[in-house]
Amino acid sequence: MLASMLSTGHQFQSDPFWTDTATGIISGLIAHIASTEENPTISHLRSYLYHDDLDYKLAVILDEKKFRTQLAHDEFVAYLNHPTDKTRPCVHSTAVTYCKALGSPEVARCLESSSIDLADVVAGEPFTIYIIIPPDKLNSHKALLRVWIATLMTAVMRRKVIPEQKTLFILDEAAQLGTFEPLLTATTLLRSYGLQLVSIWQTLAQLKSRYPLDWQTILDNCGVIETFGISHYGTDKEIRDFIGMSPQELMSMSPDEAAISVRGQGTRVIRRVNYLRDRQFAGLFDRNPYYLGKSPSR
Repeated sequence: MLASMLSTGHQFQSDPFWTDTATGIISGLIAHIASTEENPTISHLRSYLYHDDLDYKLAVILDEKKFRTQLAHDEFVAYLNHPTDKTRPCVHSTAVTYCKALGSPEVARCLESSSIDLADVVAGEPFTIYIIIPPDKLNSHKALLRVWIATLMTAVMRRKVIPEQKTLFILDEAAQLGTFEPLLTATTLLRSYGLQLVSIWQTLAQLKSRYPLDWQTILDNCGVIETFGISHYGTDKEIRDFIGMSPQELMSMSPDEAAISVRGQGTRVIRRVNYLRDRQFAGLFDRNPYYLGKSPSR
């Protein structure tokens, strides 16, 4: 799973051999690191791929039987069986490309340790996790974001018992994840594992571009669809059809309103909550540092 998350966006569409083989060696390395390192982190993966003689290092691991998983053994053997003149170096280079997002010192420090125990995620223990990536890093570090979110979703999939309090995932700017298969799985299946998913998109066009064959499936599996007013008649005709409102109704909504369609309850217009103005939020938030002492618009 981690290997496929790292490779997304770098695949060879015309020749999947390179994608499959590079993902394979990364899978083998991750399996080896997880089973042999005392404190394994994904940063160890980069240290293997950037070793000055990876082929020799893997050959020694096989020769001295230092591997502990069959997956690591099989992927190392498969990698070393590639011809040494062009194929093996190209597979290695492709795998290195997948891990570029792990290279900066800041990312390395972030990945050194974690205060999150995935066993607590599986158990549904009450705590909150925020994953925040600066806008200028969303593209270059997309793979890292995908790895983090996919790991958390996979932990939810490992549940044997649904926790008393459901787990809430809120994915703002969901389009930045690209085509993200765990999101499709979460939308269609993970409510049975105690997960509630909220994905936020700028437009329906974003959803359709990432999931051209499954966007309707995603919408059909949503218990709630919420949209704000539109500014043009041609904007997102499909979403109007889904929630059953006319362009005139959507265009006439004020900035403080939203249209919400709840399964089994139909569609209605609601007032959007405003933490700056609504009494229930009084004293519960700090001033927004982006406004540099100025009062944000109410």
